[in-house]
Amino acid sequence: MNPLEKILGAFEARVRQVVREELAAHSPAATEMVTPREYARDHSIAVSTVRQMIKDGRIEAIRIGKRQWRVRRDAPIGESLARTRATHADTPVDRARRILERSRAPYPSEPIEG
Repeated sequence: MNPLEKILGAFEARVRQVVREELAAHSPAATEMVTPREYARDHSIAVSTVRQMIKDGRIEAIRIGKRQWRVRRDAPIGESLARTRATHADTPVDRARRILERSRAPYPSEPIEG
């Protein structure tokens, strides 16, 4: 092996090492997934409360199979979707406008003979 190939080999090895280190430093840490029971224990709340928060969308959860759920151990408790929906609800005026628009169906210009 000539000196140039040795230098290129050492350079390639060093580049690979630096790339691996950079990727490891910038990759997000794996978050541990726990059951609702474990999440409730860690946060000192009832399991039924955690289940209700999952249902309301206040805690992000992943469904496994038909009945099992997993929650990130560090998942923040957010605002209820019901409250979010209430803030974005239509006003009575908006609903009335939609009803009027739907009721303005095109009428035939000539009377329909029965």
